Amino acid sequence: MTKSGIHTTLSTGCRGWLLKESMETGKYEGQIIEAAILFYKNNRVLLEEYKQARIFLKELIKAELLEDYAKARPILKRLIKEELKNGSVTSIS
Repeated sequence: MTKSGIHTTLSTGCRGWLLKESMETGKYEGQIIEAAILFYKNNRVLLEEYKQARIFLKELIKAELLEDYAKARPILKRLIKEELKNGSVTSIS
């Protein structure tokens, strides 16, 4: 079986991490991706906790916006910048 590079649509940061892991472990990129998928399949609680934390933050921001827009603006701007940088913009509602 021949091993070759894989084509993915990973962000630059993820691609860099994947290449670094590949060099450090001596494993193919596909093996690292499979291990990560297996880890999250076996630890679904982590993904659910992450989703719940995001929901909580969105609700907190909505409440602060309703209370005082000027007070919520700094955290809102930072979160929007992070979302735009990560390319995963989603609706707050």
